Amino acid sequence: PGELSGMTFRDITPEAWHLPEERVLADVDAKGFAEVFEKEYRRKDGSILPVAVRLHRHPDSPGEDRRYFAVVRDIADVKAIEADLRQAKEAAETANRAKSDFLAKMSHEIRTPLHAVIGMTELTLGTELSPQQRDALETAREAAGSLLGIINDVLDLSRIEAKGLELV
Repeated sequence: PGELSGMTFRDITPEAWHLPEERVLADVDAKGFAEVFEKEYRRKDGSILPVAVRLHRHPDSPGEDRRYFAVVRDIADVKAIEADLRQAKEAAETANRAKSDFLAKMSHEIRTPLHAVIGMTELTLGTELSPQQRDALETAREAAGSLLGIINDVLDLSRIEAKGLELV
């Protein structure tokens, strides 16, 4: 308390905040108060403390000595939580992009050989086959077609997630 009594707000406010705070003080002089705003104070050890401040002019009427009443709240915990949430959001977005990229690449890698299977099945169906062989190949072709449809849907979904799908 003894050290603080001889200090002004500028002594505990980092230089970067001096000009913005002057604008806030001018607003307080005009209106008598300021909305809650965030700024930083410098602790005795030099570390920075984020705070939320609400200023009131005291006394209310202009023309008298310029004094202010401030309600200051330490928001370091809130800022730490916000930073953690931002980091978690970025990590989730990165993981989601990686998942979408993986799905797109895997879908493509599976589709290519599946097209070969369907093509070879079609070619074989064009030859002379026993009814049993033809039935087996038609079943294989239908299953491959169904699988290709699923893979195309997965690929479309990954494109939608990556915002790369264009509608025509």
